Amino acid sequence: MPSTKKYRIRTGARTASKVLEKDLIKKAKRLKKDPELILPKCIGHSRCYFDVVRKQVERIQSFADDERMLKKFSARGDLLARAYAATLTLAIEGKAPYLAPFKTPYGTVQFAFRGKTKKEKLVAVQHYDEPKWLLMGVLDIVKKKRLHVYATKNGLICTGRTSEPPTEFIREAIGGLKMNLERKGQVYTCPHLVPKAVRKRQQRGEPYLEIEWHSADITLGICERCSRKSKGHTLGILVQRIADRNLTDDFSVNIIAQPICKDKCKDCEIEEPPVISSEILKKYQLGEIMDSDLFAKHLEELRSSYQSLGRNIYIMNNHCYGSNLKAFIKALSPTPLERKALWAVMKKADESVVFDKATPSKILGHYWSRFGKSAIYAITHDNKISKNTYKKFDINKIKASEILKEADVQIKKKTIISLLPEYEKLPEIAQFADQIARIYMTKGVDDTVRAIDKYRGGDTKVKAVAYAFLLAMDRGEGKKWQYTQTEFDFAQFLKDPAENLLRSEPPEYNNSLQTMLSATGSTEKIKPRK
Repeated sequence: MPSTKKYRIRTGARTASKVLEKDLIKKAKRLKKDPELILPKCIGHSRCYFDVVRKQVERIQSFADDERMLKKFSARGDLLARAYAATLTLAIEGKAPYLAPFKTPYGTVQFAFRGKTKKEKLVAVQHYDEPKWLLMGVLDIVKKKRLHVYATKNGLICTGRTSEPPTEFIREAIGGLKMNLERKGQVYTCPHLVPKAVRKRQQRGEPYLEIEWHSADITLGICERCSRKSKGHTLGILVQRIADRNLTDDFSVNIIAQPICKDKCKDCEIEEPPVISSEILKKYQLGEIMDSDLFAKHLEELRSSYQSLGRNIYIMNNHCYGSNLKAFIKALSPTPLERKALWAVMKKADESVVFDKATPSKILGHYWSRFGKSAIYAITHDNKISKNTYKKFDINKIKASEILKEADVQIKKKTIISLLPEYEKLPEIAQFADQIARIYMTKGVDDTVRAIDKYRGGDTKVKAVAYAFLLAMDRGEGKKWQYTQTEFDFAQFLKDPAENLLRSEPPEYNNSLQTMLSATGSTEKIKPRK
């Protein structure tokens, strides 16, 4: 049995704000005086394809004060003319209490629904002062007559069936991009590119978005950094105010990613990198992905295409190192730990790689799920520590380089610290020196300096010992102001004992610690726990 429940149809209408209502009425009154505001200005051709619409609009204008006739006109004739008649009723009524939303890829706009016409026609007429909305009023005519219409701040310009963007439009379109572009002739580039090189496609080292605007004979070059910063859609901004049946034919889009050669190869296998695939290009043209997404997806394609080469190719930050893995790793400027891990990982991966904004940690992170244990083992050479460390840390929360440091600490604790003598109780100076020496042996210079900086206890002798360690690690110059002249002078005397302690092997460690304590003037003797 059919349900008897009543359903309410939602029109989407909403109460208009006083500011917007007042603005719509004001524009309706202006259109009453000047209907040309919604019609294209024809240039470059003798025949005007909008004369039929113009005549209807002019007739409607003659009845601008007759609400009854305006309502009749809003229900018959050309759709744009209907929208014009419907909008003039706002000037007579002096109010528009309810507005409807109209959603587009460029945003949502509100309009007063009147007459029997299409929503986009009403939006175009009621928002004639916004080029992208005004353009919607003529899209159907453009498609039917195969015209070219450009929306500028001063209105629409029709160039007939010839695609010749007016100078005024070109200036506004490029000025609307969310970045500063430098012009050199017919080439516009961001500050990081060379216009002449972009024009000849000889720009190397900096991947960039190339857009060729054929009818305007203009080439735009925008590097990845600027594209990422603007978070925009360059092609979309350029075309959103153009009405053209085959709009995409007038623009060619590509990512130029010709690397700088950093190694001498007998035969270059990437002399001409692949162009953007039609699938990704289509998504960009439809506005489904932004400029920065286009870069990312194309780099993924490059990586995949290089995987099929006969030999491994290493590309980083658009610099190509050919098959020279050693040069590739060296260019990353890795720490000793990172270098060991990178060699282990890249050897196991045995594939071509393409990385943008590469760092040792980023590359290691990329391969971590497959070769993380191998990276750790290259540091520890201990299966148990490698396995436990790999399980303990989440690569999504901590960088690979930090995990390697922790693995290095664990192996040093096992191989060095476990062999050092243990003490039940030490004098304050010896306790501090022992603590600093163990941190140095497991975590290195930087962590040792931080530990010294955090230490807040101790008398003048302890502070002199602290500075002596800084001198022994060649880190004293920038810290001198924190110590008195007495502490500084005493530290100079203690520098050699401090350096010997830091570099002590387990058998000599107790003697070195005792020497350090005695050098401070103490007569106390220390003994390891048995």
